[in-house]
Amino acid sequence: MKDFWTMFAIASVVGTLDVPFVSRFVCDLARRGKTKISTTTTKTKTNMKTKTKNNKSNYEAYEANEKESYMKSSIVNAIESLKTVPHKWFAHFYVVGTFWNMYLLLATYNNNDSSSSSSSSSSSSRAIVVRTITNITRIMKNDLSFLARVLFQFHVTRRLYESLFVQVQGQNEKESRMHVLGYVLGLLYYICASLSLVNKNNIDNNNGAVTTTAYDLIRIVTASLLFFYANYKQNECHNQLANARKRHSNTNNKTTKTTNKNSYKQINEGLFKLVACPHYFFEIVIYFAICLLLNFSELSVYMLVAVFANLSVAAQHNLLWYKENISRFPKQRKSMIPFVF
Repeated sequence: MKDFWTMFAIASVVGTLDVPFVSRFVCDLARRGKTKISTTTTKTKTNMKTKTKNNKSNYEAYEANEKESYMKSSIVNAIESLKTVPHKWFAHFYVVGTFWNMYLLLATYNNNDSSSSSSSSSSSSRAIVVRTITNITRIMKNDLSFLARVLFQFHVTRRLYESLFVQVQGQNEKESRMHVLGYVLGLLYYICASLSLVNKNNIDNNNGAVTTTAYDLIRIVTASLLFFYANYKQNECHNQLANARKRHSNTNNKTTKTTNKNSYKQINEGLFKLVACPHYFFEIVIYFAICLLLNFSELSVYMLVAVFANLSVAAQHNLLWYKENISRFPKQRKSMIPFVF
């Protein structure tokens, strides 16, 4: 698991360096919906055809050349399509994360429940609920990994909901795509993330129980509050992004000019006033909170560093993209961390 997070972090760092082919490849993997397949626009083709029709002597030559270029562009686009997948497939990450983490939670619960001595035959619903809550409380008290996975389950389930019902997709699917290897890495990422939520600290070797001190209690409460606060703020950012795209799309639909490149609009609310990607910042805070909860266990630290490296590359790319595609985008705005980066 450490090898995966190490390679994940190294690959992200390489993306920031000027290494021929490799840096460009890594940046393509880090792109989140900004990868586009180059095609000749309909407006350009119409203008060319109109101009050529005015000169009848060149019209037949134009038609032959148009067919040849169409065949070539079709082949190129077919090859490019194999390298990318629709950005709406991003939701698959959270489907995998939600059900895989749920499976690990159920497996942990069943293992602890089967070893429990309280195997009463009572079948009343109230007794089952009480026993279930008692077992979950006992497991979370003795195993912070279980509590970390409960929190992570909340996070990935919320992100799945946002991907399905909050996030606004581009009208043209080809304008919002991601690299196919980035898609595969994303699936592996959420499998490894759940497996990395393990805590091997503060274990009493005599009886196998977690030795909880006042510091541990403060740490657990602080981490949990920070986790839910960051989730709340990230959800707020995602709603602001979705509303901005909706307003921009509605504005373009009411005008005669088709200036809607990717339905993005500058946001000047909340932390967006300071950074281009505050939702990435709160993602890092979420993983930091999990790290704090697990008392900075080795795997959780590896995961946090890898997430920070990956989101740093993605945020920097998004910032450059915003500056190129959004008019009057503030030059002083940072990419991810306010006043720093």
